[in-house]
Amino acid sequence: MKKKLLNHVHILVLPFYFVISDALVRMFAGLRLFSPRAIAFSYFIGLFFSSLSLLLKEKGQKIYLSIVFVISTLVAFSQSLYFNFYTDFYSFNKLSNIKEFLAVKGETSKAFHMQYLLYFVLLVFMIGWIIKMHVPIHNKKHKIQLVLGFVLFALLGYHSVKFTFINNMLDSTQVYLTDDYLYKTLYSHQKAVERFGVFTHANRDLLRIAKTYLQKADPKEVKRIEEYFAKHQREKQHNAMTGLFENKNIVLILAESLDPWGIHQEITPTLYKMKQEGIYFENYYAPMFNASTIDAEFMVNTGLAPSLESGNTAYVFSGNTFPLSLANLFKKKGYSANSYHNSIGSFYNRYQFHEALGFSEFYDSIKLDIETPKNFGYNWALDYDLFDKASDIILKQSRPFFSYLITVSMHTPYDENRIALKKNYEYVSKILPNEDSQIIYYLAAGKDLDDGLELFQKRLAEEGILDDTVFVVFGDHYSYGMHHDIIWTYDLDTKGDFYNLKKVPLLIWTPNMQGQKISEIAGQFEVYPTLANMFNLEFNPTYNFGNDIFNEDENIVVYGSKSIWRDKNLVYDTGSIGAKYVEDADESYIFERNSYVIERLNMFQKILEQDYFKEFKGE
Repeated sequence: MKKKLLNHVHILVLPFYFVISDALVRMFAGLRLFSPRAIAFSYFIGLFFSSLSLLLKEKGQKIYLSIVFVISTLVAFSQSLYFNFYTDFYSFNKLSNIKEFLAVKGETSKAFHMQYLLYFVLLVFMIGWIIKMHVPIHNKKHKIQLVLGFVLFALLGYHSVKFTFINNMLDSTQVYLTDDYLYKTLYSHQKAVERFGVFTHANRDLLRIAKTYLQKADPKEVKRIEEYFAKHQREKQHNAMTGLFENKNIVLILAESLDPWGIHQEITPTLYKMKQEGIYFENYYAPMFNASTIDAEFMVNTGLAPSLESGNTAYVFSGNTFPLSLANLFKKKGYSANSYHNSIGSFYNRYQFHEALGFSEFYDSIKLDIETPKNFGYNWALDYDLFDKASDIILKQSRPFFSYLITVSMHTPYDENRIALKKNYEYVSKILPNEDSQIIYYLAAGKDLDDGLELFQKRLAEEGILDDTVFVVFGDHYSYGMHHDIIWTYDLDTKGDFYNLKKVPLLIWTPNMQGQKISEIAGQFEVYPTLANMFNLEFNPTYNFGNDIFNEDENIVVYGSKSIWRDKNLVYDTGSIGAKYVEDADESYIFERNSYVIERLNMFQKILEQDYFKEFKGE
């Protein structure tokens, strides 16, 4: 009798599996363990899926429930793995990054902890119980009644939890900080998992992605964008840097994973010289959004925000129109504009994406005739080869030219798999004999980058055009493939500081410059308007997320999440670290800045979703 009764209530008991799995995710991530809303949401989601099993016969029920629990386990496990690697939770739209993620083989293993085996121990226990479970036999009418009853109970329970949301705000602008807004937009994956649970996050994420792919251009949303820009007009500000480099050639270089400590007087003398003699931005930060490298490319080349909610920008929005990109503005001024990369063009969909960004031609490793190592993802192509082959093409092009080069040599991993760096490794080891091997491999890759730069500049000098060429070098992100503890054994300046860990180099150099160190806070949003002003391009700063660094306007650096940002006064973090750099910071100031960041990022998401510039009539 007892066994029969238990089997009748298994539909109510099994959802606790969702509750426990969700709790493990939050516990492993160091988030608030006891969250009544997350517990309730997880239980009712589990109840909903368990209830649907009643429509099946005994064998079908067991197979269905086993599949449900396998999938839910994989979601929980993969979120923990991802969080441990990126300190954030993923969105399902990042499945478009799977090729790029798998290319860097072996990196995910570094994020695995033995404690994650608890997910699978729990799964084995549950499947064992399901196999032995006795399923009561009901007639068809009774089955439908049971299903309707349980499903209705699950749906009512789930939506009842939403009534506990804290949405009453004194100021209308605070709508961006409410639970309801977080639930609808998932503007912070970390906060959403902590408050609502990992399965509610997954549910909302999938629904939001489906809506994005199915929706068409909405005139109401376009009008909202226009109203926003009308309210936030910006005028061009002339400053001492306006037109400084007008009509000069420009070489824009994305230096893969370049950290400030990666510039060394002996190991990277060319970069060191450029840093000392050029304009060096000491407080330049690179956030890590959904796809750090390609997002950095997008921000720097367009001044817009990358996709945060709708998938990889390079895949989902490569069909969009970007008439105000740097490439298009330079071409409008009579420049040739081409891009170069020493990896395959299908990586991050760059063939199509760079065309959308306005480049006349994208030269990948195939077009440049650069040999890509067979163990791709371990032993990247050399940057020296990129500069060698690209310079042959650049010197034959019409002038002035805008050449955009994307390096790859300094990409993770930093170990013995990097066969092509063996000679450089031995060289660096003699200079830094006591450093960790990963540090040495990293700097060995930096030497490869530097050697390529030296060769390129030498060829420009031989052609007599070096003095008419401006080099702009920026890091796309810090060397996240190396554990921060290893970085901090070498880079003592940022030790223990997770925020300054994301500080990367930005330097502008041309021969015969007077060296400057710029201390203003800046990020990747600021590169576009700064360069547009220095080359006197026809741009409208209203449509830039950030500001010209040399303007009087203050900048806000967003750390890859709408819930973490910094300005010249403080770092504000509503995520896992939860720190403020200024004691007794003015709460009204924080609220005003926070609202601005969230509203602006969300509006720039709409620009992508609506392909706003496709019918753009402005200047």
